[in-house]
Amino acid sequence: MSNTAESSAAAQLEANKAVIRSFVDAWNTRDFGRFQSLIGQDAVLRIGGGIVPCDPASVNRARRRPAARPWPRKAVLLPGK
Repeated sequence: MSNTAESSAAAQLEANKAVIRSFVDAWNTRDFGRFQSLIGQDAVLRIGGGIVPCDPASVNRARRRPAARPWPRKAVLLPGK
């Protein structure tokens, strides 16, 4: 891999990490507007074996619930399959 390609890949990795950090922070701070701006309307989260829809209606229901347990600040990024 050339230095340019390696630099580009490293920059993309850092950009992806920034999105994940913003996603986790938005959830933990209950900033649902930012949370929704980071995901697609048909997105789902797979948490603890369950599926949590992320469409606007589901996110609005989450707003009304007591704060969920925060996700860890240190996210583990797994490669896609």
